[in-house]
Order: sequence, then structure tokens, then C-alpha cells
Amino acid sequence: MIKTIHTVRIFFTVLSLSVLSTSAFAAPVNVPNNFSAGSPAVAAEVNANFAAVKTSVDDNDSRMTSMETTIANLQATITALQNSLAAVQNNSVLALDGNLLYTLDANGYPTAQFTGVNVQVINGVDQTTINGLGNMIVGYNAPRNVGNLVCSDGQFIDQVACEGAGEIWARRHKTGSHNLVAGDQNSYSQTGGVVFGFRNAINRNYVTVSGGTFNIASGTFSSVSGGVGNIASGFASSVSGGEFNTASGTRGSVSGGINNTASGSRSSVSGGSNRSATGTFDWVAGSLFETQ
Repeated sequence: MIKTIHTVRIFFTVLSLSVLSTSAFAAPVNVPNNFSAGSPAVAAEVNANFAAVKTSVDDNDSRMTSMETTIANLQATITALQNSLAAVQNNSVLALDGNLLYTLDANGYPTAQFTGVNVQVINGVDQTTINGLGNMIVGYNAPRNVGNLVCSDGQFIDQVACEGAGEIWARRHKTGSHNLVAGDQNSYSQTGGVVFGFRNAINRNYVTVSGGTFNIASGTFSSVSGGVGNIASGFASSVSGGEFNTASGTRGSVSGGINNTASGSRSSVSGGSNRSATGTFDWVAGSLFETQ
């Protein structure tokens, strides 16, 4: 913005110099014949003088016409620039003067620094409408080329149900809004989520995958903290880590291990291998098991 204003000022300066440098004065008249008092005037010489004056006047008239055209064009340009400058001056971004600083950080890296303000990113529609905008993305955000295909709406777990509801069954989703995205090749198709790590997916509102790879958070308010191939599909469910664990029960949780499943409501698997907690409030930890 400031650079634009500076450019406009330079233009006006150059414009002024251009007008002043244009010949604004009549060209000198070169009269071919001079007469002195008492000397007879020859008609041909007088006519030659008149012709010279006429030529000079015609030349000046042509110059004046050219200058009038130039001035009219410059006035139109000035009006357009004044309108552009007014738009720039009325832009609220100028209010960031003093709050936005381009500087070098402690390690010498170029940094855009916000001071004394909050930074908010919105999609321009509303909180829950998704349009692929309003996300805070760190990194190149490449497509998710490998991993399980998932529905754009996590409540549908198979292709038929997904597409029957008008949703998209795919591996790559970048259509969500108001998500915090970091890492690479992650997918996000709903709103208010967080997805970090590599080739992870979030496809329900307000869910989190905070690390690992090939993890999916598809239950509302669910989370996967890390590991590989873990799925939190139950409402408010969680998987803390491990491999290929699934928390599909409402508020169910798996803390770690491999191939464990917490499908019961509020059930929990703390670790081990191929363990299942299927009943409400069931708890499994390795070889230990407790039911309610």
C-alpha cells in the first residue's frame, strides 16, 4: 500500500516535469526581410514576411493542439490515479501501520511480525460452511496420494453410503474450512479441526490428528495423538498412539499397542495386541480385562 502511494507521488512529479519541459512558448518568427523608415517596400518581400509569420502561427497552432490533447490525456490519467489513491487510502489494511513489521528474527531469518493485534483467518461465509478457505496452512500442502479412501463427511464409513449422501469418497480432500494444517499430504474436509503429521485425514467437525501417519479422526470431537494407521471414529473418542488401533465407541479410547479396538461406549484399551473392549465401560490392558 505504502509503495503504491509512493509510486503515485513519483508519477505526479514526473508528470509536472513533462508538462514544463514541453514547449509552451511560441517558436521564434524568422522574418526574411527587414525594412527601414523611408525605404520603399517591395510587395514580394512584404508577402514573404507575411508568409513567414503565417507559417510560424500555423506551427504554433499545431503545437497548441498537440499540447491540449496531451493535457487532456494527462488529466484523465490524474483522475484515474486519484481514484486509485483514494481506494488505497480507504483500505483498512493501512491501519496495520505499526502493528505489522518486516524484520529479521533472532536467527537472522526474514519475518513478518504482528504486534499488539490478533490474527484471524475466516472463510468469508460462516463458521460451519465449508468452501476450502479460511484454513491456516504451514507447508506446501501436497495432495494425500497414499492411504485409505475416506468420505468427505466422516459419519459415512463406506463408499455407497458416502456417495448416496452426496458426499465425496476419495483419498484427497482439501475442501474444509477453519482448520489448522501442518506437515504434508494431509486431508481435511470439515471445519474447526487440526491435522499435523504426514498423510493423515480429518473429516468431521472439531477433530484432531496431532501427529503420526495414516491416522484418521472421523468422529465428532475425536482425536488421534500419533502412531500409525490409527482411527478415532466414535463421538469424542481418542487413540493416543500405537499401530492400527481403532476407537469406534462413544468416548472410547485406545492408549497404545497394536490392532486394538475400543468399540464399547466409554470403553478403554490401554495396550497390548489384538485386544477388544466391546461393552460399555469395558477396560482392557494387555492380558487384563474388566467388564461392568
